[in-house]
Amino acid sequence: MDEWIALLAQKISPESSQHIVTQIYVMKALGILGPYASSYSGYITRFFDHEEEYVRMVAVETVGQLTLEVPRHKKSLVRLLHEDPSQEVRRLCDRVLKQRGWREPAWMKIQHPAWRERVIRANANRGKGTTKGKRSEGKFGKMYWEKIKQK
Repeated sequence: MDEWIALLAQKISPESSQHIVTQIYVMKALGILGPYASSYSGYITRFFDHEEEYVRMVAVETVGQLTLEVPRHKKSLVRLLHEDPSQEVRRLCDRVLKQRGWREPAWMKIQHPAWRERVIRANANRGKGTTKGKRSEGKFGKMYWEKIKQK
């Protein structure tokens, strides 16, 4: 999948001669991909200084969707927040700077036991059951509980 993301990112690289509409759609696509496209966020920040307000808004929104990259571009976002002539861009910068990192969805919070524990247990049992205690299957279940007790 990364090679396709790289092909998209080439369309917004500084050497690219693509039309601005194409670059806007590529930024939106990278925003949809989210953290998978975060390594190409450097290509997006050059649009923070674009003369068109909509292009700046799309760039800020895309960096916000790449949740891992907001701290990396915090100085640029704060500069836009203070210096940009457009109130909409400033409002969007404020919203992106105030957003938190990735939050665990509600369905993951309510599961008992936690879904991560079940995945670890299933891997330890090589898919032969994920229940605890006496009902766990085979020696892999015993190995799992021995590792847990050691921690």
